[in-house]
Order: sequence, then structure tokens, then C-alpha cells
Amino acid sequence: MTHGEKIQLPEEVVHEVAGQVKVIVNAGCPARTQNHIDPETARVLAQHLNIAGIKDSGGSTETVSEYLRVAEEVGGSVVYCAPDHLVHWSLQQGCAGVISGLGNVAPQVLAAIMDGLNKGDTAVADVAQLVFAGLRKDLYALGFPPAMVKRALYMMDPSVGLSRQPALMPDAAQDAAILEKHSLT
Repeated sequence: MTHGEKIQLPEEVVHEVAGQVKVIVNAGCPARTQNHIDPETARVLAQHLNIAGIKDSGGSTETVSEYLRVAEEVGGSVVYCAPDHLVHWSLQQGCAGVISGLGNVAPQVLAAIMDGLNKGDTAVADVAQLVFAGLRKDLYALGFPPAMVKRALYMMDPSVGLSRQPALMPDAAQDAAILEKHSLT
């Protein structure tokens, strides 16, 4: 197999594995796995009773839209949003919820997006989404995104512990940059 080559699992293998567990939410994270769950594979997966849905981490509105279309056509399957810059948009499109790493660092901002949407106040949700996306952009510019989120969380609460090596060596300049713009204390 070569880098980026599409993996095709026979449908019987999908059903065999899914039949061994109670609930599965498939996670599409092409940036980390180099594999994308295409809409047709999502359709096959969604048809299994033990597969509850899919979480998109790719960050493409096109992919989220395709997953939502598959979920609607198949029925009984849900789509969760993971890209922090798409929280507001994804929920408006029909995603069942959000699975956000950044929400650990800025739960009040994520809650403001949700609260604005739940109250029908899209202006509040829009402003909170801009703040959330800005934090994401600033943190991710400093290094490997999951490690930067963990570092920001550690600076807020040292009891969470440091990232494991070699993900991130503590760096005073990065810490200052994280704290400077977003006051994460």
C-alpha cells in the first residue's frame, strides 16, 4: 500500500467487526490517518445497527454535507462535527453535536455558540464562533494542534499533565504567545 492509497474493506468485514461491539461512532480524520471515509463507505457503515454515526475531523464543509446526506438517506445515523472552525455552521446544517478538543480549553466559548443557537440568537453564536476559530488559528500556528491544545490546557490547570514526548517540549515563547492573546488562565 502506498501513502494516501484508499483502503477498501469488504462489507462482510465491516459487519463482522461492528457486530462485536455495542455502539461505534466512526471518526474521519484524514490529516492524521491519511485515509478519508468517503460517502459510499459512510453509507455502508451507517447501515449497520451497531454503528451510531460518524464524526468528521477533516474540516471540509463538503464532507460534512455529504455525511449529513448519507445519514438522512439511511436513517438512524448521526453526524458529529469535530473541526472547531465549523461548529456553528455544522450545527446549523443538522449535525447532532460537536466533539471538540478545543472545547476543553475554552468551554465557555463553545457553550456560547451552543447557547446562541439554542436560543435562536445567531448573532451571539456568530461572535462566539469567531472567537473560537481565532483561538484555534492562533494555537495551531504554534505547533502540532493536539499538543498545542494540551499545552494550553496544562497552562490553565497543571494537574492535567504535560504532553508526552516527543509531541511538544515546553517552550516559554509558545506559552507567552498562547497566554498573550487569549488570557487562558
